Amino acid sequence: MDQSKVLILSNPFKGTLSSLRIGEIVKEELKKKNIESDYFAATDGGDGFLDAFKSIYPGIFIKEVSVKYPIGKEYHNVYYLFKEETRTVYISVSDICGIKYINEVDRNPMYADSYGLGEAIKDAILTFNPKRLVIGLGGSASVDLGTSVLEALGTKFYDQYDSEIKGLRNAKLKDVERIDIKNTRQLLKGVKITLLSDVFATLFTNGATDLYSITKGAKKENVCIIKDNAEHFFNALGFFKDKKTYGAAGGISFMFTELLDAKIKLGSEEYLKIINFKKLVKEYDLIITGEGQFDEETLQGKLIGSIINYNPKKLIVLCGTNKMNNYPNVYSIVPTLMTKEESLNNPEEALRKLIRSIEI
Repeated sequence: MDQSKVLILSNPFKGTLSSLRIGEIVKEELKKKNIESDYFAATDGGDGFLDAFKSIYPGIFIKEVSVKYPIGKEYHNVYYLFKEETRTVYISVSDICGIKYINEVDRNPMYADSYGLGEAIKDAILTFNPKRLVIGLGGSASVDLGTSVLEALGTKFYDQYDSEIKGLRNAKLKDVERIDIKNTRQLLKGVKITLLSDVFATLFTNGATDLYSITKGAKKENVCIIKDNAEHFFNALGFFKDKKTYGAAGGISFMFTELLDAKIKLGSEEYLKIINFKKLVKEYDLIITGEGQFDEETLQGKLIGSIINYNPKKLIVLCGTNKMNNYPNVYSIVPTLMTKEESLNNPEEALRKLIRSIEI
Protein backbone atom coordinates (compact mmCIF):
# COMPACT_ATOMS: atom_id res chain seq x y z
CA MET A 1 0.00 0.00 0.00
CA ASP A 2 2.76 2.46 -0.92
CA GLN A 3 1.73 6.11 -0.58
CA SER A 4 -1.72 5.09 0.70
CA LYS A 5 -3.24 6.92 3.63
CA VAL A 6 -4.55 4.87 6.56
CA LEU A 7 -6.72 6.10 9.43
CA ILE A 8 -7.22 4.05 12.61
CA LEU A 9 -10.47 4.77 14.42
CA SER A 10 -11.46 1.96 16.79
CA ASN A 11 -13.76 1.51 19.74
CA PRO A 12 -12.09 0.15 22.88
CA PHE A 13 -11.88 -3.60 23.32
CA LYS A 14 -13.97 -3.62 26.48
CA GLY A 15 -12.04 -4.49 29.61
CA THR A 16 -8.69 -4.83 27.87
CA LEU A 17 -7.54 -2.11 25.45
CA SER A 18 -8.53 1.54 25.22
CA SER A 19 -9.26 3.16 21.87
CA LEU A 20 -6.10 5.23 22.24
CA ARG A 21 -3.92 2.19 22.94
CA ILE A 22 -5.41 0.30 19.99
CA GLY A 23 -4.49 3.23 17.74
CA GLU A 24 -0.91 3.22 19.05
CA ILE A 25 -0.47 -0.55 18.63
CA VAL A 26 -1.94 -0.70 15.11
CA LYS A 27 0.17 2.27 14.02
CA GLU A 28 3.34 0.58 15.36
CA GLU A 29 2.57 -2.69 13.59
CA LEU A 30 1.70 -0.96 10.31
CA LYS A 31 4.99 0.94 10.44
CA LYS A 32 6.78 -2.43 10.48
CA LYS A 33 5.00 -3.10 7.17
CA ASN A 34 6.22 0.31 5.89
CA ILE A 35 2.69 1.70 6.09
CA GLU A 36 2.23 5.14 7.64
CA SER A 37 -1.01 5.86 9.44
CA ASP A 38 -2.87 8.30 11.67
CA TYR A 39 -5.21 7.55 14.58
CA PHE A 40 -7.70 9.19 16.90
CA ALA A 41 -9.10 7.99 20.20
CA ALA A 42 -12.71 7.26 19.29
CA THR A 43 -15.98 6.91 21.18
CA ASP A 44 -19.65 6.12 20.72
CA GLY A 45 -20.56 7.44 24.17
CA GLY A 46 -19.29 4.54 26.28
CA ASP A 47 -15.77 3.54 27.29
CA GLY A 48 -13.10 5.92 26.03
CA PHE A 49 -15.43 8.93 25.94
CA LEU A 50 -13.04 11.25 27.77
CA ASP A 51 -9.97 9.94 25.91
CA ALA A 52 -11.69 10.83 22.66
CA PHE A 53 -12.39 14.42 23.64
CA LYS A 54 -8.87 14.87 25.04
CA SER A 55 -7.67 13.72 21.63
CA ILE A 56 -9.99 16.08 19.75
CA TYR A 57 -9.22 19.08 21.97
CA PRO A 58 -5.55 19.00 23.04
CA GLY A 59 -4.99 21.10 26.13
CA ILE A 60 -8.58 20.78 27.37
CA PHE A 61 -8.81 21.29 31.15
CA ILE A 62 -8.93 18.09 33.22
CA LYS A 63 -10.73 18.41 36.57
CA GLU A 64 -10.29 15.71 39.20
CA VAL A 65 -13.16 15.07 41.59
CA SER A 66 -13.92 12.60 44.40
CA VAL A 67 -17.27 10.87 43.91
CA LYS A 68 -19.19 7.91 45.26
CA TYR A 69 -18.24 4.47 43.99
CA PRO A 70 -21.04 2.88 41.90
CA ILE A 71 -21.89 0.33 44.62
CA GLY A 72 -21.46 0.59 48.38
CA LYS A 73 -20.36 3.71 50.25
CA GLU A 74 -16.73 4.15 49.23
CA TYR A 75 -15.43 7.13 47.22
CA HIS A 76 -12.84 7.28 44.45
CA ASN A 77 -11.09 9.96 42.40
CA VAL A 78 -12.18 10.40 38.78
CA TYR A 79 -12.20 13.30 36.34
CA TYR A 80 -14.21 15.22 33.77
CA LEU A 81 -13.23 17.78 31.11
CA PHE A 82 -13.92 21.50 30.63
CA LYS A 83 -13.45 23.39 27.36
CA GLU A 84 -13.17 27.03 28.33
CA GLU A 85 -13.67 28.49 24.84
CA THR A 86 -17.18 27.09 24.57
CA ARG A 87 -17.80 26.73 28.34
CA THR A 88 -18.60 23.04 27.78
CA VAL A 89 -18.22 20.23 30.29
CA TYR A 90 -17.62 16.69 29.01
CA ILE A 91 -18.49 13.99 31.51
CA SER A 92 -18.79 10.22 31.23
CA VAL A 93 -20.95 7.66 33.02
CA SER A 94 -18.40 4.97 32.22
CA ASP A 95 -15.47 6.98 33.61
CA ILE A 96 -17.33 8.36 36.65
CA CYS A 97 -19.45 5.46 37.90
CA GLY A 98 -19.22 2.73 35.27
CA ILE A 99 -19.56 -1.00 35.65
CA LYS A 100 -15.86 -1.37 34.86
CA TYR A 101 -15.10 -0.30 38.44
CA ILE A 102 -17.02 -3.23 39.96
CA ASN A 103 -15.64 -6.77 40.17
CA GLU A 104 -17.84 -9.26 38.31
CA VAL A 105 -18.86 -11.09 41.48
CA ASP A 106 -20.08 -7.83 43.06
CA ARG A 107 -22.15 -6.55 40.13
CA ASN A 108 -25.84 -6.10 40.93
CA PRO A 109 -27.92 -3.40 39.19
CA MET A 110 -30.59 -3.64 41.88
CA TYR A 111 -28.18 -2.03 44.35
CA ALA A 112 -25.73 -0.11 42.11
CA ASP A 113 -26.25 3.60 41.54
CA SER A 114 -24.98 6.56 39.53
CA TYR A 115 -24.86 9.04 42.42
CA GLY A 116 -21.25 9.85 41.52
CA LEU A 117 -22.36 11.21 38.16
CA GLY A 118 -24.62 13.69 39.94
CA GLU A 119 -21.79 14.69 42.26
CA ALA A 120 -19.45 15.30 39.32
CA ILE A 121 -22.10 17.34 37.48
CA LYS A 122 -22.71 19.44 40.58
CA ASP A 123 -18.98 20.03 40.99
CA ALA A 124 -18.76 21.15 37.35
CA ILE A 125 -21.69 23.54 37.67
CA LEU A 126 -20.39 25.15 40.85
CA THR A 127 -16.77 25.29 39.64
CA PHE A 128 -17.12 26.42 36.02
CA ASN A 129 -20.67 27.72 35.55
CA PRO A 130 -20.80 26.04 32.11
CA LYS A 131 -23.22 26.81 29.29
CA ARG A 132 -23.31 23.25 28.04
CA LEU A 133 -23.03 19.75 29.46
CA VAL A 134 -22.16 16.80 27.20
CA ILE A 135 -22.64 13.41 28.86
CA GLY A 136 -21.46 10.05 27.54
CA LEU A 137 -23.99 7.42 28.60
CA GLY A 138 -22.41 4.02 27.97
CA GLY A 139 -20.99 1.53 30.44
CA SER A 140 -23.31 2.12 33.40
CA ALA A 141 -23.64 -0.24 36.37
CA SER A 142 -27.14 0.71 37.57
CA VAL A 143 -30.79 0.51 36.51
CA ASP A 144 -32.25 3.22 38.74
CA LEU A 145 -33.70 5.45 35.99
CA GLY A 146 -31.30 8.21 36.96
CA THR A 147 -32.83 8.72 40.40
CA SER A 148 -29.46 8.58 42.17
CA VAL A 149 -28.15 11.28 39.81
CA LEU A 150 -31.17 13.45 40.65
CA GLU A 151 -30.63 12.86 44.36
CA ALA A 152 -27.02 14.06 44.15
CA LEU A 153 -28.30 17.15 42.31
CA GLY A 154 -30.78 18.03 45.06
CA THR A 155 -34.02 16.25 44.09
CA LYS A 156 -36.13 14.97 47.00
CA PHE A 157 -37.98 11.63 46.90
CA TYR A 158 -40.98 10.76 49.07
CA ASP A 159 -42.93 7.59 49.90
CA GLN A 160 -46.69 7.15 50.46
CA TYR A 161 -46.35 8.49 53.99
CA ASP A 162 -44.56 11.61 52.71
CA SER A 163 -41.32 10.50 54.34
CA GLU A 164 -38.15 11.33 52.42
CA ILE A 165 -36.31 8.41 50.79
CA LYS A 166 -32.52 8.59 50.54
CA GLY A 167 -29.87 6.39 48.95
CA LEU A 168 -31.79 5.91 45.70
CA ARG A 169 -31.17 2.78 43.66
CA ASN A 170 -33.40 0.32 41.83
CA ALA A 171 -34.40 -1.52 45.02
CA LYS A 172 -35.94 1.69 46.41
CA LEU A 173 -37.90 2.74 43.31
CA LYS A 174 -40.92 0.70 44.44
CA ASP A 175 -41.34 3.02 47.44
CA VAL A 176 -41.32 6.36 45.60
CA GLU A 177 -44.68 8.10 45.23
CA ARG A 178 -43.61 11.64 44.37
CA ILE A 179 -40.52 13.76 43.81
CA ASP A 180 -39.56 17.41 44.24
CA ILE A 181 -37.13 18.34 41.46
CA LYS A 182 -37.15 22.14 41.78
CA ASN A 183 -33.66 22.36 43.39
CA THR A 184 -32.14 20.34 40.56
CA ARG A 185 -33.79 22.45 37.88
CA GLN A 186 -32.59 25.62 39.59
CA LEU A 187 -29.02 24.28 39.76
CA LEU A 188 -29.03 23.40 36.04
CA LYS A 189 -30.91 26.50 34.89
CA GLY A 190 -29.48 27.87 31.64
CA VAL A 191 -27.31 24.79 30.97
CA LYS A 192 -27.96 22.98 27.69
CA ILE A 193 -27.57 19.23 28.12
CA THR A 194 -26.64 16.82 25.33
CA LEU A 195 -26.55 13.06 25.87
CA LEU A 196 -24.32 10.93 23.66
CA SER A 197 -25.46 7.33 23.89
CA ASP A 198 -23.74 4.19 22.63
CA VAL A 199 -27.15 2.61 22.05
CA PHE A 200 -30.83 3.53 21.92
CA ALA A 201 -32.82 1.24 24.19
CA THR A 202 -36.23 1.07 25.81
CA LEU A 203 -36.80 0.64 29.52
CA PHE A 204 -39.10 -2.35 29.71
CA THR A 205 -39.07 -4.58 26.61
CA ASN A 206 -35.66 -5.98 25.70
CA GLY A 207 -34.25 -2.85 27.29
CA ALA A 208 -32.65 -1.45 30.42
CA THR A 209 -34.63 -3.35 33.03
CA ASP A 210 -34.47 -6.81 31.52
CA LEU A 211 -31.97 -7.41 28.71
CA TYR A 212 -29.33 -4.95 29.90
CA SER A 213 -29.81 -5.63 33.61
CA ILE A 214 -28.56 -9.17 32.99
CA THR A 215 -25.41 -7.84 31.30
CA LYS A 216 -24.87 -5.71 34.42
CA GLY A 217 -24.89 -8.71 36.72
CA ALA A 218 -28.57 -9.26 37.55
CA LYS A 219 -29.61 -12.82 38.25
CA LYS A 220 -32.42 -14.02 35.99
CA GLU A 221 -34.72 -14.59 38.95
CA ASN A 222 -34.32 -10.93 39.94
CA VAL A 223 -35.08 -9.39 36.55
CA CYS A 224 -38.83 -9.25 37.22
CA ILE A 225 -38.20 -7.45 40.50
CA ILE A 226 -35.90 -4.92 38.85
CA LYS A 227 -38.49 -4.35 36.15
CA ASP A 228 -41.40 -4.01 38.61
CA ASN A 229 -39.47 -1.53 40.74
CA ALA A 230 -38.75 0.64 37.69
CA GLU A 231 -42.34 0.40 36.41
CA HIS A 232 -43.68 1.60 39.75
CA PHE A 233 -41.45 4.69 39.68
CA PHE A 234 -42.16 5.33 35.99
CA ASN A 235 -45.91 5.24 36.60
CA ALA A 236 -45.70 7.23 39.84
CA LEU A 237 -44.24 10.11 37.83
CA GLY A 238 -47.16 9.92 35.41
CA PHE A 239 -45.42 8.10 32.57
CA PHE A 240 -47.02 5.06 30.96
CA LYS A 241 -45.59 4.83 27.43
CA ASP A 242 -42.03 3.60 26.90
CA LYS A 243 -39.75 5.09 24.22
CA LYS A 244 -36.69 3.72 22.43
CA THR A 245 -34.54 6.51 23.90
CA TYR A 246 -35.48 5.95 27.55
CA GLY A 247 -33.25 3.01 28.45
CA ALA A 248 -29.68 4.22 27.88
CA ALA A 249 -27.42 3.98 30.94
CA GLY A 250 -30.04 2.21 33.03
CA GLY A 251 -32.66 4.85 32.34
CA ILE A 252 -30.50 7.93 32.96
CA SER A 253 -31.55 9.04 29.48
CA PHE A 254 -35.21 8.91 30.56
CA MET A 255 -34.53 11.15 33.52
CA PHE A 256 -32.49 13.71 31.58
CA THR A 257 -34.72 13.93 28.51
CA GLU A 258 -38.11 13.98 30.25
CA LEU A 259 -37.33 15.85 33.45
CA LEU A 260 -34.39 18.09 32.49
CA ASP A 261 -35.05 18.81 28.79
CA ALA A 262 -31.87 17.17 27.52
CA LYS A 263 -31.35 16.18 23.89
CA ILE A 264 -30.15 12.65 23.14
CA LYS A 265 -28.03 11.65 20.14
CA LEU A 266 -26.19 8.53 19.01
CA GLY A 267 -22.66 9.05 20.30
CA SER A 268 -20.97 7.46 17.30
CA GLU A 269 -22.74 9.71 14.81
CA GLU A 270 -22.06 12.84 16.83
CA TYR A 271 -18.40 11.94 17.32
CA LEU A 272 -17.88 11.45 13.58
CA LYS A 273 -19.50 14.83 12.91
CA ILE A 274 -17.23 16.52 15.46
CA ILE A 275 -14.04 15.18 13.80
CA ASN A 276 -15.48 15.99 10.34
CA PHE A 277 -15.33 12.36 9.25
CA LYS A 278 -17.27 13.24 6.10
CA LYS A 279 -14.11 15.01 4.93
CA LEU A 280 -11.63 12.53 6.42
CA VAL A 281 -13.21 9.48 4.80
CA LYS A 282 -12.45 10.99 1.38
CA GLU A 283 -8.83 11.71 2.31
CA TYR A 284 -7.91 8.21 3.50
CA ASP A 285 -7.61 5.11 1.32
CA LEU A 286 -8.18 2.71 4.21
CA ILE A 287 -10.07 3.01 7.47
CA ILE A 288 -9.18 0.50 10.19
CA THR A 289 -11.75 0.22 12.94
CA GLY A 290 -12.67 -2.33 15.57
CA GLU A 291 -14.52 -3.50 18.66
CA GLY A 292 -14.16 -6.27 21.22
CA GLN A 293 -17.05 -8.26 19.78
CA PHE A 294 -18.43 -7.79 16.27
CA ASP A 295 -22.14 -8.67 16.25
CA GLU A 296 -25.56 -7.38 15.17
CA GLU A 297 -25.53 -4.67 17.84
CA THR A 298 -22.27 -3.32 16.37
CA LEU A 299 -24.16 -2.28 13.23
CA GLN A 300 -27.03 -0.67 15.14
CA GLY A 301 -25.61 2.70 16.12
CA LYS A 302 -22.16 1.71 17.36
CA LEU A 303 -19.03 3.33 15.92
CA ILE A 304 -18.36 0.68 13.26
CA GLY A 305 -21.92 0.84 11.95
CA SER A 306 -21.75 4.62 11.72
CA ILE A 307 -18.40 4.47 9.90
CA ILE A 308 -19.86 2.00 7.38
CA ASN A 309 -22.63 4.51 6.61
CA TYR A 310 -19.99 6.89 5.21
CA ASN A 311 -18.96 4.31 2.54
CA PRO A 312 -15.16 4.38 3.04
CA LYS A 313 -13.02 3.38 0.07
CA LYS A 314 -11.76 0.37 2.00
CA LEU A 315 -12.60 -0.78 5.51
CA ILE A 316 -10.97 -3.33 7.80
CA VAL A 317 -12.61 -4.36 11.09
CA LEU A 318 -10.53 -5.78 13.94
CA CYS A 319 -12.22 -7.64 16.78
CA GLY A 320 -11.72 -10.08 19.60
CA THR A 321 -14.57 -12.32 18.46
CA ASN A 322 -16.72 -12.24 15.33
CA LYS A 323 -20.38 -13.26 15.64
CA MET A 324 -21.19 -12.32 12.01
CA ASN A 325 -18.98 -14.55 9.92
CA ASN A 326 -20.60 -13.52 6.62
CA TYR A 327 -19.45 -9.89 6.88
CA PRO A 328 -16.41 -9.01 4.69
CA ASN A 329 -13.01 -7.76 5.89
CA VAL A 330 -13.60 -8.61 9.54
CA TYR A 331 -10.60 -10.16 11.30
CA SER A 332 -10.88 -11.74 14.74
CA ILE A 333 -8.39 -12.94 17.32
CA VAL A 334 -10.57 -15.72 18.78
CA PRO A 335 -10.47 -18.60 17.98
CA THR A 336 -8.13 -18.46 14.98
CA LEU A 337 -5.06 -16.91 16.62
CA MET A 338 -5.66 -17.39 20.35
CA THR A 339 -8.19 -18.71 22.80
CA LYS A 340 -10.38 -16.18 24.57
CA GLU A 341 -8.48 -16.72 27.82
CA GLU A 342 -5.11 -16.24 26.13
CA SER A 343 -6.24 -13.02 24.44
CA LEU A 344 -7.65 -11.59 27.67
CA ASN A 345 -4.44 -12.41 29.51
CA ASN A 346 -2.28 -10.70 26.88
CA PRO A 347 -4.48 -8.35 24.81
CA GLU A 348 -1.65 -6.26 23.36
CA GLU A 349 0.18 -9.27 21.95
CA ALA A 350 -3.14 -10.64 20.68
CA LEU A 351 -3.84 -7.47 18.72
CA ARG A 352 -0.30 -7.31 17.37
CA LYS A 353 -0.57 -10.91 16.22
CA LEU A 354 -3.84 -10.08 14.46
CA ILE A 355 -2.33 -7.12 12.57
CA ARG A 356 0.64 -9.21 11.50
CA SER A 357 -1.70 -11.86 10.09
CA ILE A 358 -3.54 -9.45 7.78
CA GLU A 359 -2.38 -8.54 4.29
CA ILE A 360 -2.86 -4.78 3.98
